[in-house]
Amino acid sequence: MKWVNSVSIFAISALFYLETLAVESSASYFKKPEERPLLLAHQGSMGLYPGNSQPAFEDAFESGADFIETDVRISKDGHLVLFHDTTLSRQTNIADIPEFAQKQHLLNNDWYVNDLTLAELKTLRLRQPFSFRDQSYNDQF
Repeated sequence: MKWVNSVSIFAISALFYLETLAVESSASYFKKPEERPLLLAHQGSMGLYPGNSQPAFEDAFESGADFIETDVRISKDGHLVLFHDTTLSRQTNIADIPEFAQKQHLLNNDWYVNDLTLAELKTLRLRQPFSFRDQSYNDQF
């Protein structure tokens, strides 16, 4: 599975690189709107808002994104959840909630999306995982 994900990431990266070359090599590229490159927002406007939050998705579309890339996970009780990582500590406040301590996996000291019910997941708050990005929206969504 990791191999497939790596190949997918490489293919998408190559596509963006080739698209960049096409834009740089043609001065007339943007003269026809239907020929412009498609804009893909990874987890929405993740540079501003925590990824996969509703404000991140809304801002991405308002900023002109054509598509949003997100991942779909399954909660313990079978609900579909939009969340990038398979684990929760990097982008949520789960480590701050004592009730979830017993659900932490000893192997990697993390919590998995599929180990929590939808109701439990809804109690978590999203955080910006990168310290060099705006942290002011942490724990608001």
